[in-house]
Amino acid sequence: RMFPFGRIGFAQDIPSGAPAPSGAFTRRYRCYPVSFVDKSMLENGDKVILPHSALNALTQLNILFPMLFQVEGPQGLQAHCGVMEFTAEEGHCYIPYWLMQQIGAEEGGIITIRNVNLLKGTYVKFQPQTLDFLDISNPKAVLEATLRNFTCLTKGGSFPINYNEKTYWISVPELRPGNAVSIIETDIDTEFAPPPGYKEPDAPPKETAAPSAASVRRLGDGSNGQSSSRLQSRLEALRRLGAEDSSDSSDSESEDKTSKTLFPGQGQTLVSRPGGAGSLITSTLNDAEMDQPLQEAKPFTPFTGAGHRLR
Repeated sequence: RMFPFGRIGFAQDIPSGAPAPSGAFTRRYRCYPVSFVDKSMLENGDKVILPHSALNALTQLNILFPMLFQVEGPQGLQAHCGVMEFTAEEGHCYIPYWLMQQIGAEEGGIITIRNVNLLKGTYVKFQPQTLDFLDISNPKAVLEATLRNFTCLTKGGSFPINYNEKTYWISVPELRPGNAVSIIETDIDTEFAPPPGYKEPDAPPKETAAPSAASVRRLGDGSNGQSSSRLQSRLEALRRLGAEDSSDSSDSESEDKTSKTLFPGQGQTLVSRPGGAGSLITSTLNDAEMDQPLQEAKPFTPFTGAGHRLR
């Protein structure tokens, strides 16, 4: 029986017992979605269905397990996948519809499938393509559960996550140690990149506290010593000025109090009343009289003066 898509690229001189190199198995098939054979559950992973003749050829070539393949679309776009079973009709293969979209294949279009030997992945960065993926309560757990149905990852490719009746697309911008790796039974470091258009939430404004005494004292400290010394000199001048103002105000207040309380009114002098011993009268003196020096009183001499006769 002749098949429309015969063998392409078979290695004819593979040593017995040696694993087949990548590309030893190469076939071209017409591709159809897995839903055509009631295998819609395969849409949640990357496994394909190949014809039974592919299994016979792979067994003879000593292909390494798990079997991994590279699928190439009619325009040269590539992705990587595993195999679920070998029950497809000869010349046909059934692959997930999202994988057909990745390689630009249409229903019934021709694709090329090659075996590949991939290293185990050590690092991968995932990037959600939509912001609503962040609304999932535990996106990491959802991603881990989805990747259990995958066998390998391709750098620059993307795959869907079906969760709560909604589809989220995840891209793979970074991958190590190669452009395609196996993720079967391996521990791999993962990292998430923010989705396109994501903006960090604004931080709440911080309350400004009053400056402490220590911070005020340190205000003049800095690498510029000249500005610091100038600030200190200004502060000293302000303190001296305040001290002088306070002393001047206290002196003026004391002078005002003294001038108001000492010797109020006009100056007065007590003098003897003429002809009356022991009688005193007050005499008001003007300022000129007050400025004249006082005359010294004559000393008292007994039995002096004019004599008088009693009749």
